[in-house]
Amino acid sequence: MKLKVQKLGSSAIIRLPTKVLKKLNIKIGDVLLVNLNDHKLKLHVQKPKYKLADLVLEMDKSFPIIEEWESMPSVGKEII
Repeated sequence: MKLKVQKLGSSAIIRLPTKVLKKLNIKIGDVLLVNLNDHKLKLHVQKPKYKLADLVLEMDKSFPIIEEWESMPSVGKEII
């Protein structure tokens, strides 16, 4: 596959076809790591690794806090 280097503002870009994005499960906003070796460019997709504590810190502070949620009845197909 050939990709052309193009100008966008003061930057140079390459555009990845939708088929490539789907095949590699790359989404807009994903981070690609670049490795250079012997005039070869390798891109690696870096998927984020979430920690529950970090996600909780990002929550909207107006979100209601539910106490004793462990004792609430099941409402769907929860696995206990």
